Amino acid sequence: MGRRFIWIFACLLLPLGLAAQNSDAPLLQGFDARAVSTPSSAAAWGGIRTDAQPTLSDRVVHYDISAELDPQTHQVTGVQTLRWRNRSEIAISTVYLHLYLNAFANADSTYMRETRLNALAENPLGINAALVEATLKAGEWGSIKVSHILQKGVNTAPKARFVQPDGGVATDQTVLALDLAEAVAPGATLELSMRFVSQLPRVIARTGYFKTFHMVAQWFPKIAVLELPGERGATAVRWNAHEFHQNSEFYADFGSFDVQLTVPSAYTIAATGKQIELNESGGKRRYRFTQADVIDFAWAADSRFAPPLSGIFSRPGEADVEIKVFYTPDYAASAGPALSATLKAMRYANDTLGAYPFDTVSVIVPPLNAEAAGGMEYPTLFTVEGYRSAEPGSYAAAALEFVAIHEFTHNYFQGIVASNEFEEPMLDEGINQYWNDRLLRDAGITMPLPDAWRWLGFRQNFGRFELARWAAGLTGPVDALGQNSWARFSENSYSSVYFRTAIMLRDLEARFGNAVMARAMRTYYQRWQFRHPSTADFQAVLSEVSGDTEHVARVFAQNVYAAAMSARAMDDRVTALTSVPQSSAAGFETIVTVRHFGVSVPQTLRVCFQDGSSQSQSWQADAAQSWRRLQFLSRSQAISAELDPAQRYFMDQSLLDNTRTLKPRGQASSRWSLELAAALETLYAIALNL
Repeated sequence: MGRRFIWIFACLLLPLGLAAQNSDAPLLQGFDARAVSTPSSAAAWGGIRTDAQPTLSDRVVHYDISAELDPQTHQVTGVQTLRWRNRSEIAISTVYLHLYLNAFANADSTYMRETRLNALAENPLGINAALVEATLKAGEWGSIKVSHILQKGVNTAPKARFVQPDGGVATDQTVLALDLAEAVAPGATLELSMRFVSQLPRVIARTGYFKTFHMVAQWFPKIAVLELPGERGATAVRWNAHEFHQNSEFYADFGSFDVQLTVPSAYTIAATGKQIELNESGGKRRYRFTQADVIDFAWAADSRFAPPLSGIFSRPGEADVEIKVFYTPDYAASAGPALSATLKAMRYANDTLGAYPFDTVSVIVPPLNAEAAGGMEYPTLFTVEGYRSAEPGSYAAAALEFVAIHEFTHNYFQGIVASNEFEEPMLDEGINQYWNDRLLRDAGITMPLPDAWRWLGFRQNFGRFELARWAAGLTGPVDALGQNSWARFSENSYSSVYFRTAIMLRDLEARFGNAVMARAMRTYYQRWQFRHPSTADFQAVLSEVSGDTEHVARVFAQNVYAAAMSARAMDDRVTALTSVPQSSAAGFETIVTVRHFGVSVPQTLRVCFQDGSSQSQSWQADAAQSWRRLQFLSRSQAISAELDPAQRYFMDQSLLDNTRTLKPRGQASSRWSLELAAALETLYAIALNL
């Protein structure tokens, strides 16, 4: 999600690496996992999905869940039957279950420890740390407790134990290892029946309650992913089951859900999938939702939900999609813009990537004081940010629109192209950010400054790629884009996953052309839908469609698999300009010195002269020389030299130093001085009237 830019002080965690229960058991992926640089095999995850196959995904797991919410205790009591197919060629005697809500069970879970450490690292005075520690008070913690895990009538729960695959402390209980009563043969299906009680925390990190509002996410025991050789770099059968880190999101097999949910009669539920039943008796409502070919199931319930705002997305040759926006009256102004933005995002994704394959979309506007549940994606369901007012042209309207677009598009890049968000967040947040920014740019939609800035006199609107460039961390990136989600140097380093990826892909688009990049993205989606691609698989598609394997490899080597520019800013600049009369001929000799730090790309340098003419030269830095002096002969003296005048490339920390004039002009400083003066005048006027 776009707002979750928090970093991991990973050096205080002990890396475990790869661990195995015994020599014959599958490996358990550990702390050091990160972007995969080896393409997956053609047969990975059952091969490319086609219309000839009976189901959209290779359904590995099925969940039958019956659960009831007690809104007074904020507990969900459930019974679950899990059926999981062993895709491997070896017998499986131990499985792993994610119990994500245990991240909020105690102050010493991996999640909470990282939260405190990160706050202290960002603010050594401890102010943020104090705020973090106060987030959950006595009676506000969350947890998930599992009992009676039956396999063929045998209770395997006594054999269950908590493990920490990433070397976290023993007090982390987010991964449960379960030794089975009977091994699962190759190709066979495991069936586990279990009871669980999920205690929701006070709303935090995408889940929890506030008063009557309940966002119920990552709430049931979820089986981890078993990866086979040739899938995401695996050379042997291995389990992928990371602890719940502060910065990471999730990774799961495709499957199907049949979920029955009971709430008091005053409550309305929004959930993943399609509602197929609703019964009411004894003061309670019982909903039933089903959905296949998804990786997760989430829901929300509130007695204050207004009747949902509905819309229909229609397209020729495809079934209509029903969209419902659930909101409370305090944020009624957000419902219409959320629906409009969802329709806009759905149309763009449908036209550029492929048809949305599900029947429904549910949009949830969390109420006041439940903002921590906003801005998160789940299959066929997502949450946005609520505003009391969202007038057209306002910052609130623009922010709401962007979050809705961002979260809906996650239904494609993560919901359908289900990358591993633990280890390769670039494939989720980064690609999604790029596609959102493309949509907004192509639609001519810009972002205004927050209302407080506009109130002070600043009036600029900015394009999304311009904003992404400012937030991309180009002043000295210390982590590769392909680093995993938790082992990052700073909050800015994690946020660069979103923005630096978007800029990197935008610059590839500038090189290859809009149409080629659009074809590459559609090919990636079509090839990897309902599968789990790696970074190398994405790179392979870009190379194939563009035909420029060498440049794609150079970009990925310097930005994705390494942080080669960590010592200095990624920046192009004109460092010197001289234009003097020639000693042996009429006219002037102009010398321009240019420097380059970053991925080597063909650059254009344009020199403008006093007589109105101009000359251009192309140049490209290489590993041996990052600078060059270019000569121009002309009848007239030069006025200015500008690097990349068309602004094709944004992997550039500052565009101001791309231009140098022979004589000082001061337009940039004058512009910002005027803006600052206007702001100061506004403040002065306010002060006089106090």
